[in-house]
Amino acid sequence: MSGFINWIRGHAAEGMTSFALPFEETASERTAGNRFEPNEVYLEVRVEQIWLTNERELWREFQPFAAVVAEFTRSGERVTVPALLGASQLSSKLNLVSDKDAIEIRNLRTLGPVPYEGDDLSLLIALFRTQTRNWLTDTISLIATVAGAISAPGIGQVKPAVDAIVTAVTGFLGQDGIELRCGQYQSWSRAEDTARPGAGDLTPMHYVVMRKPVGRGDGPHQARDFTVRDGRLGRRIGGEFTPYTEHDFIMLSIEPRRLRDDYKRLDFYKYWQQTQAALSQGELTTAERMWRRTAGALYTDELTTIQQEVLYAEYQARYKQMQDRFAEADERAFRGTEAAAASLPVDDQDPRDILLATLP
Repeated sequence: MSGFINWIRGHAAEGMTSFALPFEETASERTAGNRFEPNEVYLEVRVEQIWLTNERELWREFQPFAAVVAEFTRSGERVTVPALLGASQLSSKLNLVSDKDAIEIRNLRTLGPVPYEGDDLSLLIALFRTQTRNWLTDTISLIATVAGAISAPGIGQVKPAVDAIVTAVTGFLGQDGIELRCGQYQSWSRAEDTARPGAGDLTPMHYVVMRKPVGRGDGPHQARDFTVRDGRLGRRIGGEFTPYTEHDFIMLSIEPRRLRDDYKRLDFYKYWQQTQAALSQGELTTAERMWRRTAGALYTDELTTIQQEVLYAEYQARYKQMQDRFAEADERAFRGTEAAAASLPVDDQDPRDILLATLP
C-alpha cells in the first residue's frame, strides 16, 4: 500500500487539485446520520460522479480505470479494502454525453456499509486510463474482477488476497499504457468535538479530486465556488446551478448511515427464517437449534452494537411468542377442542423496518 500512496503523492502536484464540499442532508431522511459517532453509525463511501473528457479518443484508444482504496478500523484492527473499477465494472453506470464529448459515470458504492468504530479513515483515490488493446488493460480488468469478489464483511479472511491485489496494481504504475488522470491520498481523523469539527476531521462530505492544467485557477481556496446537486458537481453562476464539465474529475461521497440497506443479506436473517419455518412445522428441536444460530449471528461486526441489542431483544420476543402460540394451539388440539395446530405464518419483515421504528 505504501508504494501506491507514494506514487500517487509524487504525481499529485502535476496539475491536480482536491477539495471537500459539505454534505447536504435531506431533512426528511431519518436513515442518514449527521455525525460520525463511533459504534452508532455505518460508514459508506460512494463514487458519486466520474467525468472524463475527450470521449471519442477515450473509447477509441483508452478505457477508464478507477481505484478507491480505504483504510479504517474494523473489529479493533486496521484493515484495507480495495475497490478497483475496470471497464466491465464501470460500463453498467456509464453515460455518453455526446454534446460535451465526455463520459459520465455515477453512483457506485465502493465501501460499506460498515460500522464506524472511530479512528482515522484514509482513502487513496486514483482515476486512470489504459490503452484499449493492451495486455495491461486486460490484466487490470481481471484484477478488478477479483477485487470485486472481495467484500468488507470477509476482509479478515482474505487479507493476503487484498495485499496481493494492491501490490499487483502498484506494480503497473508508471508503465507505458497507463496514465493517471487524477489522484490523491487523504486521511481524516475522528472529531474530538463532533458538534464543531475541524478541517481535518471526518464529517459527511463530498470529496473531489480533479485534473487541471498547471497555472489555472479553481484551487482548493476556491472550493466554495462549487456545489453538488443530485450527485453532480457544479457551480452557481448567477444564482443558477451549472454542471461542471471543464476537466476530468472523480467525486466521492463519505457519509454516516444510521441504517444499512442490506440486512436481509446477513446470516442472522437467514437463520431467523429457518427458525420460524421449523417452529411452524412443529420441529421444536430444530427450531431451538436455529434460534441459537440466529442469536449468535446477530452479534456480528457487521452490525453496530446498539442494533445488535435491539434486534436480539426483538427476535427473542418474537421467538417466545411463536413458541407460546404453538404450545397453546397444540394443547387445544390435545384436549380435542379444535383440530391439530396449523402451520404458523412466517414473519418476513425487513429488519430495517424494525430498527427504523426505534429511531427518534
